[in-house]
Amino acid sequence: MANYHIRGGLGTQIISVMMAYAMAIENKETVDTLYFNYGNYFNPLTKDINIWFIDDVLYFKTKKPEVVSIVGQGKVDISSTNNIELLAKNIEEVRKNLRPRLYFQTRKTLLHMRGLDRALVSPDTYQKFQQNERPDLVLTDDDKLEGQTGDPIKDWRKVLTARRVIGGYSNYTISCALLNPKQTLEIIGKEYSWGGDDKLWGAVNKLVDCFSNIRYYNESR
Repeated sequence: MANYHIRGGLGTQIISVMMAYAMAIENKETVDTLYFNYGNYFNPLTKDINIWFIDDVLYFKTKKPEVVSIVGQGKVDISSTNNIELLAKNIEEVRKNLRPRLYFQTRKTLLHMRGLDRALVSPDTYQKFQQNERPDLVLTDDDKLEGQTGDPIKDWRKVLTARRVIGGYSNYTISCALLNPKQTLEIIGKEYSWGGDDKLWGAVNKLVDCFSNIRYYNESR
């Protein structure tokens, strides 16, 4: 039996749990306890960061791990290229164990505009791509931009079920592509972004290398 620490918002939680299962599978262990670390956030924009979302969005095929909430900062390193490779190696088994709830595939194209915490793409760039692509749906976490709803779970399900998703770097959208191999996620690259360190873009490069349904957005498409 193995125990893992989880921290972060909805998308980060999902990727962390998926990586925890990949590690357990690799070590021929079972996931016994998930420690949900909360608190110690100083950014007021991370209003949903202390909520445990997993039970509302994922179904556990085998026995559900015990979830223990603690104040802390422990977490699985989801930006580790080694952990991304490990997840890719065991992704089929992970997907068998962790299945999305209320999942119905659509043929929609969705533009996800990350406008608040760790926004890497400017609103002007998003709006340019929106005009070029004319997506069926536009979602954002910024109430100053069109598409904001305020319900992270309902919005996440819209992202999950879209056939094609375009957006800046976001664990919210990456988690959907990892769970749904029928979806294509196109991440807006560094040349259109105004931030992100080498570790972040190294993680994105590794995701693109390891998962055939994750790629960089090509404006000339």
